[in-house]
Amino acid sequence: MSSKNNLALARGRPAMRASLESSPSTTAIAATATAATAATATTATTTVGDDGGSDGGDGDIPVLLALTPSERERFFKERAPEYFEFPQGRKIRWLRWDVTDEESDADGWEKILPRLNPAAIIGAWEMPPLTTGLLARCPALRGFFYLAGSVRAKIPREFIEHGGIVTNWGDEAAPTVAECALMLALMCLRQATRYALEMHVDRAWTSPGKYPRLPRPRSLLRRRVGIHGFGAVARALIRLLAPFGTHIEAFSAPVPDGVYAKHGVTKACDLAALYRDNDVVFIAEALTPETRQCVGAALLSQLRPGAVLVNVARGGLVDEPALAALAARGEVQIGLDVFTVEPLPADSPLRGLRNVSLLPHTAGPTIDWYPQCGRRAMKNLEAWLAGRMPPDAISPRQYDMAT
Repeated sequence: MSSKNNLALARGRPAMRASLESSPSTTAIAATATAATAATATTATTTVGDDGGSDGGDGDIPVLLALTPSERERFFKERAPEYFEFPQGRKIRWLRWDVTDEESDADGWEKILPRLNPAAIIGAWEMPPLTTGLLARCPALRGFFYLAGSVRAKIPREFIEHGGIVTNWGDEAAPTVAECALMLALMCLRQATRYALEMHVDRAWTSPGKYPRLPRPRSLLRRRVGIHGFGAVARALIRLLAPFGTHIEAFSAPVPDGVYAKHGVTKACDLAALYRDNDVVFIAEALTPETRQCVGAALLSQLRPGAVLVNVARGGLVDEPALAALAARGEVQIGLDVFTVEPLPADSPLRGLRNVSLLPHTAGPTIDWYPQCGRRAMKNLEAWLAGRMPPDAISPRQYDMAT
């Protein structure tokens, strides 16, 4: 095991990083922790049943924090996990594995995780994967509480099929993704990328009145908007669009007709109509085997000249060569946060086009939003400890829809 890996076992008191111990608020945090510990110590421990987990051998429930120091700071900046208070008198024995970026971490993970055999794990991007073989050596593990989005690279589907509980940040990311989608649409309408390149790179000043052949900036106010997809991001986007007085249509094949009216939008006849009849089209659909590359050349050809197309969902939804061909013609303004291959190759034909606004897959939670995701994970853990189904539990179908 790497010498940089720090495994801290806490019985009755939290295991804390030095940076937190030396922070100005240490006294207040320590006082809160002492009070919580004292209250827990006087409460009889109740072992979580088959649906909730297993005890830690001495009545405590062992929960492993498998995070890098930066992930811990990012998600739990406001309050460390060890200081969350749980109802029903549950006693948690916190275990800690400080993940590093060293290759030896994976070897250490394989060796130490079976020895710890936790009932639950809280992890994030840098945690080594929980392989099928490793899970077989951790029989007590019943819950995996992921702090980010897709869990497919971290845990196999059969863990859920066999009754394990897996959660992620649920729809916590939807508001910030919708916010980014709105920003990209406004950038496209206002020609922000073109003006930025002209001002910074060309050192030019091209006012619309002086160069009438160039695309003119336009407003989003009272535009016709189409949303391809109708999940949490689409619904958050509808709320953000309200002040602009837009007419909104949406389409997603699995969504019942009545759901659209409930959210105050019109259901488009089909995808072709959605792309043909609207000034701004947002792609916010889930990526499934049925939707992969559903936005092909035929659908893209429906976009009217001067239309705006924004994708904040998944790059795999779009035929990227067809999109690049459309972008090269310059007739449509395009805003992209996701791509078929990420990072986007340096020689991608989507780069360098002044009618294309690009972001490096940053539409998810912003740095100030991550503590909210941390609290969400702790709410899921709290429900699990109480024997309830966590609100963000992932079903096998949801697992399959993730990328």
